[in-house]
Amino acid sequence: MIRDLHFNFVGFHGSDGYCHLRIAQKTPDSKMVVVCSQYKNYYGTSPTNAVELIAKKFFYDVVNGTIKDVTLPIEPTYERWHDDVSWIDKLLVELKPKKYKKRFKNTYLDIPKIFNEILWIERYPAGAGFWNDEDDLELVSMGDYEDPSWHGRPTESFIQENTGFDFSDLFADPEVIDLKEVQKNIAEIDDAKNIASNHVNRPVRWTQDILNVLPSKIRTAKFASGRENDEDLWELQIQGLIEEIFSISFPAKDLFKSEFKVSKRLGIHKSGSEKKCDLVVFEPESNNPRVMIEIKKASKLIDYQSKKILQDIAKLLIYSKVLKSDAYLLICGGVEELEKVVSEIEGVLSLTNSYEDTGLKDKYKSVDKIEFSEEYRDLTATFGIHSLHTRLIGISEDKTVCLWQVSHVRESIMNNKPYLYRLMNPSSKADNV
Repeated sequence: MIRDLHFNFVGFHGSDGYCHLRIAQKTPDSKMVVVCSQYKNYYGTSPTNAVELIAKKFFYDVVNGTIKDVTLPIEPTYERWHDDVSWIDKLLVELKPKKYKKRFKNTYLDIPKIFNEILWIERYPAGAGFWNDEDDLELVSMGDYEDPSWHGRPTESFIQENTGFDFSDLFADPEVIDLKEVQKNIAEIDDAKNIASNHVNRPVRWTQDILNVLPSKIRTAKFASGRENDEDLWELQIQGLIEEIFSISFPAKDLFKSEFKVSKRLGIHKSGSEKKCDLVVFEPESNNPRVMIEIKKASKLIDYQSKKILQDIAKLLIYSKVLKSDAYLLICGGVEELEKVVSEIEGVLSLTNSYEDTGLKDKYKSVDKIEFSEEYRDLTATFGIHSLHTRLIGISEDKTVCLWQVSHVRESIMNNKPYLYRLMNPSSKADNV
């Protein structure tokens, strides 16, 4: 079974969203696969930003019979009390469940359990994603809290083994995912003014951009300098390379900055130069940091490297708690050097991140069990930070760049988290809102 759907959903700010879904299942015993494609010539809420909304609406539409000739592999449900339910209401349900249960409870589809039984592939066709000459593909999973995670491009062998389909079977032809062509076959296009308006959403998944592009930029920088290794390519140079990537990913250059001063914002400045964060991404039209990134180089030439990384992790915990920002640690270097430095602090970082690894666990550790320096032990205590949570966002294909998210609470961690920027006027970099 292969079924193509022109799928609509409610996007951000109540806008009309559209994507293309191809639902495929080879046999009743093979996995169902859903390929969610961004349309070409579409500028609404992206499949990345709306994956939870799209999946939930699709699953409910199937179960409710709105989408014909498609059946989910399972239809698990759970019940939830109404927000205003009292103990008396609960007692009534316990005494007479048939009469009162539906009055005080709602039944919902268990979205994460359904996700566990299918494959969801996010697709940006060539020219609509980061690459101009090939499709940008990501496997997507859904956590217990309906938090999506992105796991990189699936291999052909993985798809064949799990679904029975070849890659070529799963991806619709270019004209099928061109919204201009689709519109010619749609009788009513009430959303035309929305699509044609000057309000353009730019989804930015900078985490994946770094993992895809930074290794090649490092290799180019080494070649240009005549070096055979990157021991002399230090953190400030790497920051510059990331800024080059951001200048393409983000709709305006004033949305990010290197060497961002933090001491006074945190209220910990004493004297001399301020402490700085290596890279910051701002909220549009504000000076509020939205993403804080600390960069470390794995190198044989650096003494006490693991202690310096722990210091950066402590900083990121403080950013996460006090500045309420998403905090990331990036480490790059040779494969052996990376593996060595991570093994020295394996209690707080992991190099295991695979979609096929169902036993993937985030790292957790109590702060009082971590060997922070005396300064950062005192600071984490001052700010009431008691726990460390880290998740490996991804490793570059050549295994020379690793990225982790760091937080004082688990709920704020998400793989390859997408960020949305809206432009009032696409032709002007200054019109971000």
